[in-house]
Amino acid sequence: MRAADGVDLAPWRLAILGLGMMTFAGLVVQHLFWYQVADQVRLTAVATQAHEERQALPPLRGALLDTNGHPLAVTVNYHSVFVFSPQIRDPEPTATHLGQLLNLPPSAVLAKIREADRD
Repeated sequence: MRAADGVDLAPWRLAILGLGMMTFAGLVVQHLFWYQVADQVRLTAVATQAHEERQALPPLRGALLDTNGHPLAVTVNYHSVFVFSPQIRDPEPTATHLGQLLNLPPSAVLAKIREADRD
């Protein structure tokens, strides 16, 4: 392509386009170097943390209903305490301590511990 004064503009356009492409390629190489070499330690730590993160997800269950819409099964939350009597050396102090924690009389806890001995 020639301008009005007869100067050929095509080589200048190709040179500018080539310079722009080289600049873009240089920026890509610079970013690749930065992420893979210079910032590797921080990015590895971030990735490790993301892969090792633990989050408890409570199971959400739908209702089990019969054809009339009445529940067939329901979820009931409760707390329980188990005693393995062969590992209890002194039942009385253990019953006293457990009674305080569970807001129960120590005699009732001691009776349960002794009942577990028979089973």
